[in-house]
Amino acid sequence: MFLLTELILISIKRLFLINKSIQDALNHQPQQISGYQAGIDILPSLD
Repeated sequence: MFLLTELILISIKRLFLINKSIQDALNHQPQQISGYQAGIDILPSLD
């Protein structure tokens, strides 16, 4: 059960980060790629 909860939390954080990256990309067109890559790079460090 703990692993399942952990996976759900990680999935929520991932969706939140990707959504934030997309919003940042829409607000700042030139930073679209770098913002998305930064969001992906942060993911593994979220336990």
